[in-house]
Amino acid sequence: MLQDQIQDSISNAIAAATRSQHWAKYTGEIIDNLREQLCQAFNIGFVELCSSGTAALEIVLRAMKIGQDDEVLLSGYDYPGNFWAIERTGARVALVDVAEGHWAIDPDSLEQAYSPNCRAVVVSHLHGQLQAIERLRTWCQEHGLLLIEDACQAIGATIEGKAAGTIGDAGIFSFGGGKVLSSGRGGAVVTNNPELAQRIRIAAGAGSGPYGLSQIQAALVAAQLPYLVQLNQHTRRYFAELHARLSNMPLPFSFPASNTLEFAGFYQAGWMLRSPEIEDNPIQINETTDSVFLGELVNRLRAMGINAGTGFAGFFRRSSRRCRISTALRNSTAAATRTFVLHHKLAFDQAWPAERLAEAIGKLATRE
Repeated sequence: MLQDQIQDSISNAIAAATRSQHWAKYTGEIIDNLREQLCQAFNIGFVELCSSGTAALEIVLRAMKIGQDDEVLLSGYDYPGNFWAIERTGARVALVDVAEGHWAIDPDSLEQAYSPNCRAVVVSHLHGQLQAIERLRTWCQEHGLLLIEDACQAIGATIEGKAAGTIGDAGIFSFGGGKVLSSGRGGAVVTNNPELAQRIRIAAGAGSGPYGLSQIQAALVAAQLPYLVQLNQHTRRYFAELHARLSNMPLPFSFPASNTLEFAGFYQAGWMLRSPEIEDNPIQINETTDSVFLGELVNRLRAMGINAGTGFAGFFRRSSRRCRISTALRNSTAAATRTFVLHHKLAFDQAWPAERLAEAIGKLATRE
């Protein structure tokens, strides 16, 4: 089985690192080799390994000289660590709404949120859905803004033949706990811009600095990297089947990743509640009860041993002291209250083939 092959690869890598004593060094050939392997795997010119995806974002923001009096555009529905990383640089978050029924930024809302203080856009590929990154890149170029692509949840995904995370001015990856490639903690910054790469090196500090990835963590990631394509192919097939089975049930769920499923990367696959469109829908959902309904569904799934969760809380409640909200975040609010997710490791859990998982969700969601 694929998971057994990966476990053997990890065990062998750890044994080799300990025999060579490389694990006790701040930096060295294991880290150097992983950098090169990632450059080749993603066709990118520069990789800086670091302690987490959140640290990766802070590093690249500092390398871009973003700080006091600057603004960074960020989706109203996104990973909380991205908001914190922007704050730590001294810059101010300017929130942008997502498209209706999606987790992807609504490109039209960028224009409404733009101000002369804006310096960059941070955009995340979430829950299997891929952003319209080429359109976003064009908009950034027209406005003189830098584009940072967060592919922490989408490592190995592709957009028009290019690796997600490599299309903007810089991208970030995560090797955190539970990620597709995981060393418990860790991340990376990538770019094709040599000048920015040099500034990233400086911002990240020396190998003994606070942002570094350890040699043993690098060995773990390197052991898993050769299997990334197979991992993504397997999870795509699994969630495609699960989506197809759920779509044949009278459930008020949409699967925003369906249009890019062939190229997606899944840390967590996401579904979103939609408003009933037919009178005989067995579940009558409204925005005031969405979070309660999903909370109950997730708790029941977890009680069955299914790794499920709700989406991010979103930033629509953030104070104007902490961020600028120039547009109504109606869709971001809906995304925060209507999203539930399933962990990618379910695709490898023999106890939960897609058919059985779909039946369990269907029964719980329809109160049968």
